[in-house]
Amino acid sequence: MKLKTFFPFDLFPDKISIDLIKITIGKNIFFSSSQIKNILMKDIVYVKTETSIFMATLKITEGRDKQNPYVIKPLKKDDAIKAGKIISRLVIGRSESLSFSAASFSSAAS
Repeated sequence: MKLKTFFPFDLFPDKISIDLIKITIGKNIFFSSSQIKNILMKDIVYVKTETSIFMATLKITEGRDKQNPYVIKPLKKDDAIKAGKIISRLVIGRSESLSFSAASFSSAAS
């Protein structure tokens, strides 16, 4: 799954990519400058989605840094809820040593 932060509220939209092994977050700071962070699914201990009427925030907590979750905002509400569910399912599946295929991953997201 790929999603972006919401443009009018974020002048330099961030990009988030979720796959079976990791989450890649590209934080755009200014024109042509960005920070890229990779978070392995095995390192995630908690995912939280906070919603308002139209927007949402996704908070991802890694095992190493429980006090400072990685915050991604503003996201479209539906995208954030869907991403939170996918990440939670992948984290639980990894902790229970389940195997995933690309076909099962795409059908579960629907």
